[in-house]
Amino acid sequence: MNLNEFYELATNQLSSIEDDERYTLIRFLLADRLAVNAEEIDLNSDVALPAEMIDVLQTDLQKIQNGMPLQYVTNIAWFAGDSYFVDESVLIPRPETEELVYLIKEDLELTNTSNVLDICCGSGCIPIALAKLFKLKQTYGCDISLEALAVAKKNAETHSINLNLFWADVLEEGFENNSELKFDLIISNPPYITSIEGQSMTDSVLNFEPHLALFAPDDDPIRFYRKIALFAKQHLNPGGSLWFEVNKLYGVEVERLLRGLGFAETMAQEDMSGNLRFVSGFQPF
Repeated sequence: MNLNEFYELATNQLSSIEDDERYTLIRFLLADRLAVNAEEIDLNSDVALPAEMIDVLQTDLQKIQNGMPLQYVTNIAWFAGDSYFVDESVLIPRPETEELVYLIKEDLELTNTSNVLDICCGSGCIPIALAKLFKLKQTYGCDISLEALAVAKKNAETHSINLNLFWADVLEEGFENNSELKFDLIISNPPYITSIEGQSMTDSVLNFEPHLALFAPDDDPIRFYRKIALFAKQHLNPGGSLWFEVNKLYGVEVERLLRGLGFAETMAQEDMSGNLRFVSGFQPF
């Protein structure tokens, strides 16, 4: 079977998926499995596939047909120009989170940023990307999920980044006092979806991505932000900054929270889609 023939097979098997999405999905499935650029797939459509690869790809198609996101099928997700290992213990990195990383780099480019912590670090893509962008010798990440920390460790080793990982429960009593370290930058993309919002989410997200990393308490949707902000007040160096990815419904409320806690230069910013998605503030000198 060559690539053209596999395209035809996959197109028929995934007929329930919209044409454009299906075409892109098949191209990236092949690119990930064959470890080539998607453009090379188009240029080599008559190349024969090894028999063992055909077996792998047919298993992949069945998983995709059952709703599993491509990133979990291949265990590859792209973030800030690099590939990361992901499985169902961590969220799939989103473009908005990548946008936040570049926003931080642009805003802090001229400042002394040498000690970074990502709270709720998941796959580790944020601290690893920031370590590369700021050329950091080491960085930090924490999460409540031991499985997620194992994924982050794997990614740090792959990217040769000294990522110091530790377990932490943000909502635990005394979380804000559980470290003596000081940081120039604390960043977090904590759980922020309410159960009501979850009812409109796709099955591929609800059935496969970790609910522990998705959902916030319905009775207090910004509880994670409050606890992390209190931690940041104690653990940011003077002039250091706190950056959040937020639920667009609560961006104004999170910024108000930071102002109330004494953060300076607080700001709520929109993402590329025009949603209020990022909130930041600085520790006064």
